Amino acid sequence: MTESDGKRKKMGKEKKGGSLLAFTGAAAVLAIAANLAITAIKYHKQKNAKKKGFKVRVNLSASEILKLAEQIIANSNKVHNSVASVPLDKVTYANVISPLAELQAQQFPLIQSCVFPKLVSTREDVRKASAEAERRIDAHLDWISKREDVYLVIKAFAVRGEWMNAEAKRFVQVLVRDFERNGLNLTASKREELQRLSAQIDELCFKYIQNLNDDSMFLLFNEAELAGLPPQFLKGLDKLENGKMKISLRSHHVAAVLEFCKIGTTRRMVSGAYGNRCGEINVSILESLVQQRHKYARLLGYSCYAEYAIDVRMAKTPKKVFEFLKNLSTSLTDLAMKELDTLKDLKKKEEGEFPFGIEDVLYYVKRVEEQGYDLDFGEIKQYLPISVVLSGIFKIVQDLFGLRFEEIAGADVWHCDVRVFSVLDLGSSKLLGYCYLDLFSREGKYGHTCVLALQNSALTISGAQQIPIALLISQCQKDADGSSGLLRFSEVVSLFHEFGHVDITKPIKDDVCKSIKRWRTSFSALKLKQDILCGLFDQIIHSADNIDIQELFKHLHPMEMLGLPILEGTNPASYFPSTVIGYEAACYSRIWSEVFAADIFTSKFCNDVSDQHAGMQFRNKVLASVGVKDPIEVLSDFLGREPSIQAYIENKIFSKLPRKSSKGSEHGGSGRTHHGVTTSKTSDSAGVTAGGTKTGNSSSSGHNHGNRVPLPLIVNENNNNNNINNPNHGNFSSYEALPAFRDVPSSEKPTLFVKKLRMCCVVFDFTDPTKNLKEKEIKRQTLVELVDYVTSANAKFAENVMQEVVKMVSANIFRTLSPQPRENKIIDGVDLEEEEPSMDPAWPHLQIVYELFLRFVASPELDAKLAKRYVDQSFVLKLLDLFDSEDPREREYLKMTLHRIYGKFMAHRPFIRKAINNLFFNFIFETEKHNGIAEFLEILGSIINGFALPLKEEHKLFLVRILIPLHKPKCLAMYHQQLSYCITQFVEKDCKLADTIIRGLLKYWPITNSSKEVMFLGELEEVLEATQPPEFQRCMMPLFRRIARCLNSPHFQVAERALFLWNNDHIMNLIKQNRKVILPIIFPALERNARSHWNQAVHSLTLNVRKIFSDVDADLYKECLQKFEEDESKESEVKAGREATWKRLEDLAAKKAASGEAVLIGKAPVRSSAAYTFVPKVASKAHLGTSLFNEFSNEHFVSRPGEEEGMAHQFNTTK
Repeated sequence: MTESDGKRKKMGKEKKGGSLLAFTGAAAVLAIAANLAITAIKYHKQKNAKKKGFKVRVNLSASEILKLAEQIIANSNKVHNSVASVPLDKVTYANVISPLAELQAQQFPLIQSCVFPKLVSTREDVRKASAEAERRIDAHLDWISKREDVYLVIKAFAVRGEWMNAEAKRFVQVLVRDFERNGLNLTASKREELQRLSAQIDELCFKYIQNLNDDSMFLLFNEAELAGLPPQFLKGLDKLENGKMKISLRSHHVAAVLEFCKIGTTRRMVSGAYGNRCGEINVSILESLVQQRHKYARLLGYSCYAEYAIDVRMAKTPKKVFEFLKNLSTSLTDLAMKELDTLKDLKKKEEGEFPFGIEDVLYYVKRVEEQGYDLDFGEIKQYLPISVVLSGIFKIVQDLFGLRFEEIAGADVWHCDVRVFSVLDLGSSKLLGYCYLDLFSREGKYGHTCVLALQNSALTISGAQQIPIALLISQCQKDADGSSGLLRFSEVVSLFHEFGHVDITKPIKDDVCKSIKRWRTSFSALKLKQDILCGLFDQIIHSADNIDIQELFKHLHPMEMLGLPILEGTNPASYFPSTVIGYEAACYSRIWSEVFAADIFTSKFCNDVSDQHAGMQFRNKVLASVGVKDPIEVLSDFLGREPSIQAYIENKIFSKLPRKSSKGSEHGGSGRTHHGVTTSKTSDSAGVTAGGTKTGNSSSSGHNHGNRVPLPLIVNENNNNNNINNPNHGNFSSYEALPAFRDVPSSEKPTLFVKKLRMCCVVFDFTDPTKNLKEKEIKRQTLVELVDYVTSANAKFAENVMQEVVKMVSANIFRTLSPQPRENKIIDGVDLEEEEPSMDPAWPHLQIVYELFLRFVASPELDAKLAKRYVDQSFVLKLLDLFDSEDPREREYLKMTLHRIYGKFMAHRPFIRKAINNLFFNFIFETEKHNGIAEFLEILGSIINGFALPLKEEHKLFLVRILIPLHKPKCLAMYHQQLSYCITQFVEKDCKLADTIIRGLLKYWPITNSSKEVMFLGELEEVLEATQPPEFQRCMMPLFRRIARCLNSPHFQVAERALFLWNNDHIMNLIKQNRKVILPIIFPALERNARSHWNQAVHSLTLNVRKIFSDVDADLYKECLQKFEEDESKESEVKAGREATWKRLEDLAAKKAASGEAVLIGKAPVRSSAAYTFVPKVASKAHLGTSLFNEFSNEHFVSRPGEEEGMAHQFNTTK
């Protein structure tokens, strides 16, 4: 279903195949890996499927497609009728949800078999049949989504509250949500009104799009009026007898004119005519459409249509979208204005004093790019043969996500150009899925790049894993001789964004690569402003009533486009199809995706884009969680915080600001950031100049402050800077900006750099946000300039510079952290784990300081041998102390910083490892409280990954003394994923360590903490996946005794997670090979679960495991069953004997009581320490007690283990 349920029908070929296309985008091959991994990775336990087991069918004829479509519809009706017939008081997961989930799993590849041929088939009849099948299936699904009888049964189950795992729970929530978004929870009259509105909305959408499709307007120009357009384009135009050429108002003609035509009046005429397409007619339709959508949303309980549409998206509310767009727009304004000024200056130079209009933007962007980037894309194409590009993409995906691609020869395909690859886990060689690549253009094929899911990954009712299959479609061109051609750069981008990582055999020059990277981000602010304008317009009209759309665009356009008005007589709302079909109230979503993709990259991959640890984190935390959690939760869990626009601003915008005005500077003009590290706060470098108008002589002393304004400043005790007066520790001279680097000669820049470093040693008090605002901003802008200077350095840093950098960094970051409770005690009314982290108010400065130091350490201009005198062991120890900061932002920077230091300063490596070990010891055995354990383990994960083989004894001791005991603290959940990764690395490097690790896990195995048990079982599976048979045999007996206890755990999640081990192929093989030892150990637990476990999921998984053993070795299974029954019989006899004995004791006690003798009675009073006591009636306690004990000494007395000894002890106590 599309996001907007306001439209229910297809609207011709203009409507996108939303149910068919999984997603589209530039990183298409990477998307295939993600698409396959989303559910296949989820359990880490796929079963090896053979290709012949595919449910998707790739070569159906036209008649077969239509026949299969009817079968799909018939089967769907059968299942839904069955669900609808369930009485509302007898709904269960098994008779309601399970059939629907199974139907989706089974039907999806069959539906795709019907609908994907319309995009790729070489036969027209097949494409037509496929389109017809899609229409029929969509109509059926639309009808099913409105079945009240089915909804009532599902709703009854949801209200009943039966336990389900997280994925099943989300499945049910989405089912109910989608039915209710169709109005199934409304009264009959309101549902009728909803259907009427839906039909009206569909009709209005159809009219709007039809008007655009039917528009055949064109303009006539002679060749001189089209000067600048490529000759090839002009040859393709229709010409009249008078020699004039037709320019249609289709987007490809209009874009060519606006981008290449030198004649300003031509551009203006074409832009004006295009902006008036379908004019008042479509504007009127859009206004009616929006009002109908508002009515539709209000019937469903929403205040406006935007609220309805965004409710199921990541943003959740229109308010969040408005904040997102406005914050982004505000951050872009300064840079966009500079970009616009550049375009205006160029037009003035070429055309004179003619005013600059919106119609000039594309042309002059192109002109600046031609002048500023010496790029010949025809030549660049020679470096990009498709085979090399594909192999490079595969290598990156394989390395990053731990995958392996293997081509399958002789696979069943629909065209000889199509290639098929199996996708396997790199470590275990488990099959994760398949992908088809259909890359070359041909007649009748879909004209864009996209990825389709052909078969979904699902765990069926039988417990079998359905293998996912994906298809990449692209439009690459072949050479004239039919061989695989070369790719245009834009085609490479559409296959994979990270062009710089393709391993090409014919190397491209560095300066060309740099030019390409700068070209890709040129005028990014101005272009993004246009997208924001469209997003705001779309959001406003779907959020408010009675909007005058014509006036709205006139108001918004100059506000967002920096004063540029729309052309007179035009209204872009008349040709805005995305807000009508497909992206209504969601035009912001493309920007949203780009922004948070930048956040992911900056947070996890900026230091090393091939960091497999980060890649595996993404694979495990993001891809494996899809379907279980809401997308915003998944992203927040991965980042460790809420997503932010800041990374996008820093990467795309802020990193370029200081360079825009420094073309003449020594290091300017590159427009690049090194090592993927970006500055951290949006600013305009011009602000530095504004704050420092008193530039004076750049070589003068740094004592230019005087002593005029006392400022309440704080100076770190490590700051011994003699160039800043500090006689009273709080009274300082005025704090003014030094000259900008661009304003001084190159020879004086190093001196100015040092002065700025000393100036930034002053640390302001941020506890009062209203104080020293001007001085704080001056310092921040100075720090930004320092970051830019370090980034663009092209000469080795002098030793005094190193000293000053370390001094400045130390003065800013080394401070006393806010105190925290350290004892492992519960404080009344306070849950330490639930407290909000303390965010440092000085972060606006701290972040840039960290950025500066990161770039400094990472710079190739830093001599590590000299720098280690200042970045010494003392510095490292202080840095490690900061890891206990409660601010996750700071810990993230500290992690990157320490990692850089570890990589740069080899002499410090042993010391860093030992220092971290000491912190671990203190955490494990004393405090059990530290905020940076997860970050330390992330660093160690990368370090362990680089350990050489054979492993040193030091490294093995680290495993035994540190990593394994780290399972002991109660806060394991805070760092378990990182710890598990480190542990698994050891097993993969030396499989002989598996026995040591497994026995270590058993030693610290939690007894009463079920959530920890689930974590242990997950880690155990990872370890066992890398365990070889000899090591497995050494530890299997104690291991499976523990697993047997987990199988019978009263907590269902523990039992369920233990049973999941049998879904892992490698572990299953190990168990099968050693079944004669393992099955007798776990059989009693399995049998007890099968007979009496209360949880249906555990019960079903248990039956599946029993069946596996029964199929593998029926004789052994029977032996175990027989022994279990014998033991059960013996236990019954023992129990009967015990009960008989107690009955005789009670009878004898009653007899003795009647005769007045001492009586053995049941439980003693609570005050007594004895379990049994005698009540004397006639004789002495000692005599009668001894007599009664002796009387029964020869009886057949059966007791619980230890009961005889306990009773004898109580008798002796009584004596």
